[in-house]
Amino acid sequence: MQSHSYEELEAINAEVNAIPWRHDFSEDWRPASPDFQWMVNGASCHNFATGKLVKLVASGWDLKADNIRLATCKVDADVENHVVLLVDFAGETHCLDNRYERVKLKDMLPYVWVREQIAGTPEWITTGD
Repeated sequence: MQSHSYEELEAINAEVNAIPWRHDFSEDWRPASPDFQWMVNGASCHNFATGKLVKLVASGWDLKADNIRLATCKVDADVENHVVLLVDFAGETHCLDNRYERVKLKDMLPYVWVREQIAGTPEWITTGD
């Protein structure tokens, strides 16, 4: 099993967050290629989250062992309108989020959590937070 570090999470979060943000309600959830060429004109939160997932896996992280999964949450009122990447590391759940420069602990974010992907599968569960 490969050893990972918090610094890796921070580096990948920062690299993908450097891509310009654009408001997009499209359903284009395709995973980013490792060179991110299709994202050069900007990306929305779901593109940032899938891009970070691709980068982590390419760096040797394991979807199931590291419990890497997408999650949706409410930022405002009752609208489910944001997607992030969650990673379990060092006994805590970390959130890689394009709204924040640094990786945050999931429990420290002001979001209402709605759904989480079951790591390594296309299945989702309702979290009901």
